Amino acid sequence: MKFLYIMIATTTLLCSCSTSRKATTELNGDWELVMFPAGSKTLSEIFTMKKPELQLENGRLSGSTGCNRINGTYSVSGNSIQFGPNLAMTKMGCPNYDENTFLDAFNKVNHYQIKGNDLMLMQDSALLMTFSKK
Repeated sequence: MKFLYIMIATTTLLCSCSTSRKATTELNGDWELVMFPAGSKTLSEIFTMKKPELQLENGRLSGSTGCNRINGTYSVSGNSIQFGPNLAMTKMGCPNYDENTFLDAFNKVNHYQIKGNDLMLMQDSALLMTFSKK
């Protein structure tokens, strides 16, 4: 009986690791922001310097807010995603660029979906932004 419990626990652990590894792998790549719901403003009106980009690779994150560089980690469990806890970011001045608009939304992300070449980052079921694979 003890052997059976050990086998069940081992199988559960291996399956959960496999699911997490698959999810992390499907996120791997270079992503560019293509949709950011912000009322009546267009993407180029919000991100006047350049569009935010993410490079995701097996739990490592690097990229750009459209102004500053960001680096850190992310973790995945099913369709849940968490960035951080410790993200590093450069502190360049970006005149006439509201970087906080992007960072406020990015910090709310807790779920994701991938449809085709699009990575949709969400807070629960609310879409916050969409990136397209480069």
